[in-house]
Amino acid sequence: VNETIRDVSYAAVVLALLLVVRRRSVEALLVGTLLGVTVISGYALLTRLRPDLVGGWDPTEEYRLSGPIGYWNGLGIYTAMGVLLAFGLAARSRHKVTQALAGAAQVVLLPTILFTFSRGAWLGLMVGLAVALLLDTRRLQLVATGAVLAVAPALVLASAWRSDHLTQSTITLPQAADEGRTLIAWIAALVVVSGALVVVFRLLGERIALSPRVHRGLGAGLLAGAAVAMLLAFVVYGAPWTLAQRAADSFNSGPRDSGTDVAGRLLDLSSNGRVTQWRVSIDQFRAHPVVGDGAGSYVAAWDLRRPAEVAIQDAHSLYIEVLGELGIIGLAVLVTALAIPLVAAVRARRDPFVVAAVATYSAFLAHAGVDWDWELAGVTLVAFLAAVSLIVIARGDADDAPPRRSLRIGLPLVTGALALLAVAAVLSTVPLSRSTAAYDGGNFAEAAKQAQRAVDWAPWSSDALDSLGRAQMAQGRVALARTSFESAVRKSPNNWVLWRDLSAVAPTARAREALRRAQALNPLESELKQLQDALPPK
Repeated sequence: VNETIRDVSYAAVVLALLLVVRRRSVEALLVGTLLGVTVISGYALLTRLRPDLVGGWDPTEEYRLSGPIGYWNGLGIYTAMGVLLAFGLAARSRHKVTQALAGAAQVVLLPTILFTFSRGAWLGLMVGLAVALLLDTRRLQLVATGAVLAVAPALVLASAWRSDHLTQSTITLPQAADEGRTLIAWIAALVVVSGALVVVFRLLGERIALSPRVHRGLGAGLLAGAAVAMLLAFVVYGAPWTLAQRAADSFNSGPRDSGTDVAGRLLDLSSNGRVTQWRVSIDQFRAHPVVGDGAGSYVAAWDLRRPAEVAIQDAHSLYIEVLGELGIIGLAVLVTALAIPLVAAVRARRDPFVVAAVATYSAFLAHAGVDWDWELAGVTLVAFLAAVSLIVIARGDADDAPPRRSLRIGLPLVTGALALLAVAAVLSTVPLSRSTAAYDGGNFAEAAKQAQRAVDWAPWSSDALDSLGRAQMAQGRVALARTSFESAVRKSPNNWVLWRDLSAVAPTARAREALRRAQALNPLESELKQLQDALPPK
């Protein structure tokens, strides 16, 4: 149910956008999205550069930017999509203000990606750039714009890379703030420089017309330069097949210990355990190849099959997780839906704003293959804004006319119904969070009250019933707690946590049975063995 609610929330947003966005407003939509991404990324950057003023300082956490998205790889690809939006708008917008904004945004966005130390974000960024170059009809101008855009951010990145107190995990608050002030001064100056450079470059491009012969010559020169660089790389680092083998070996190996140098992980090609996580999902698919194990079932599959006592919620790949949870049918539906904006991009590739939207969307699709972006609404909706832009552009100028009456009436009704379901989910999530906070604070009566509200709003939720049972147990209301836990396990019989919690309030025979069920679902959980040993002997 939780997976379904998330999906219909996305569907509601996409349907609403398709109803109201017209071709003439696509640029405004992309610019607004870029502004939002830049503001949020700028806030995240300030928490690194001025931790004494913005955000919180916790040296025990991994020294990687994650807030306000909540996950460093999520913030990384979120910001990378902003970089690609800025790139496309700088190259194609006719408005000087937009060009300047796009140029200035890069100086904020790229250092933010660096401080997430997210390898997947850089991968998504490169995929987005490659798709833009492959699809665009004015590649030479696009490359030239990219070169101009890269100047100021490159200086900031170089300065950030050399700042030990911003890339080392064992530093103090004053050290981080001191070097952060210096980098902020660089960023403030280069924001202006970068915006001006883009505007000047575009003005020169409008006034200087190159002949087709010169265009062909410059293109040939760029290709020759790229070929020479590639050959030099092969000479220095080895043949292509040797490099491919090294990359495969590194990907399948464990992560390299970079010590206190957090930036060192950017040079590590390890999958960080993802291969093992993918194998569990593939095992799910092999067991049920047509329709899978069911939406949201990966966590139970991991608990059952995991090779070590490590808790994992997601397969860290949208496509592989869907294959295991929903089978070949679910994956086919997903791929078909996600491919529609790409088909629209090919159809409308001559439109000036396709390059920004398709690069942004492609980066998300690539990164979703190696992480759990789909569950981060703020990240996913940026990609969907780009996807809707592509579809609206492909519809053509004729769609600036009002839609048919059936769509004007029917689409809002469908969207509203989907939105109501999402609202119900939110109304259950808020009291559930409050219940957890009250429980952690020792206010068990309030925890029970809030958990009951969550149950009322989401009667399907075993999580709400589990929270209610734990609060009741803490109050000494054992019979009520047992009833709550029994209801929870009936709703989610494959959740080992519920069986464990039930064992704490059940009679001995039922507790022994509950722990056996939990052990069968999670064989490596050491806590369950301890609880079994603590039961009275038969």
